[in-house]
Amino acid sequence: MYQSQPPETSINGPTDPRKPLRTNLVPEAFFARAWSAIFYLDLSPSIYRNGLGKSVSKRVPKSSFKKTDIYTTWPGGQPNDEIERLLFGEIDNSGAVAIRQLAGGQPEEVHDAFTPFFEYLGAQKLRTPKGLDWINAHYSQLDQSGLMREMQHLLALNLTIWSEGGREIVSAKKSDVKFIITDHPVTLYNAACPPDAPTCRYPNEPSVQWIGTQTIFPLDAEHCLILSHFDYAKQTEGVDLLAERQNARNFGKSLARTDAWIRSRALSRDQVLAINDLKKSRACKHVAAPVEDWLYPEREYAGDWGKIGEVLRPPADELWHFGGEMYVGYEDGSTLYQDPYGRTSGSHEYLKNAALISHR
Repeated sequence: MYQSQPPETSINGPTDPRKPLRTNLVPEAFFARAWSAIFYLDLSPSIYRNGLGKSVSKRVPKSSFKKTDIYTTWPGGQPNDEIERLLFGEIDNSGAVAIRQLAGGQPEEVHDAFTPFFEYLGAQKLRTPKGLDWINAHYSQLDQSGLMREMQHLLALNLTIWSEGGREIVSAKKSDVKFIITDHPVTLYNAACPPDAPTCRYPNEPSVQWIGTQTIFPLDAEHCLILSHFDYAKQTEGVDLLAERQNARNFGKSLARTDAWIRSRALSRDQVLAINDLKKSRACKHVAAPVEDWLYPEREYAGDWGKIGEVLRPPADELWHFGGEMYVGYEDGSTLYQDPYGRTSGSHEYLKNAALISHR
């Protein structure tokens, strides 16, 4: 049984009078051990009297994607970093282990990784500067304490619907170009929502609940997770990409098969470039890679926005892992039923028929 529960820690606890805290938003585990240095692209460099500042620098991974006091609150005028230390410290530690387990693919380890990984995914969606800007855009007049409070409430926002979708891990092992990383690593793609669409005007992105929206997250440079709604994955034509998925909801309980993953695809160079182009288009300010040319996938990717969807669509002959109905029997004789969309009864069918009759 999977149940999304928003974790929370105090923002008004004991203060810790220390220097401003610089938080690394992307765990170093993403970068290969062989990468002693990376190229770091600033998409909006500072403007000086003599012109623009340097857009590309070379640095060690641990000095990248850092933000000062992004989660710090100031009760009584003193800095409090409990959110960084107690909340995200635990999520990052368990998430780093879960990512290695998912990439490794051992069934028992993948089972253990399921819940901590999705909790980590939820955190990575909202803890970034772009994620926090999204919260501020939808909740008016938040001070720093209010922003941190809302962020904690929303960390589990998409966990239930993510767990009910199709899950694929693709590999870049056959490509000389690997997956890049950005300061907004959980990327949403919908073919009906190109970067210049009003629904994607910063800091907005396509809704996770829309049928055509897929979630993309690089586990490391060699592996990338793609989450797709089952209705979208199994059909190629006639799907309203902006319609809500059946029983779309936030939070709640759901059953999920932790052993259901698609792992059969090793992407070509052009396919990796397509995903990197998508990721860069959704970034806030920074992109990083161990090879400078990888920072500019748009120079080589020849496809349009819709072609990215062809790369992200899971193989049709592997979708049998997902969908269908589940029945669980307990020792006391009770049972639990769940359909492919998390519904535990067929009452929606009766309500639909009743609505049609009354409408006539």
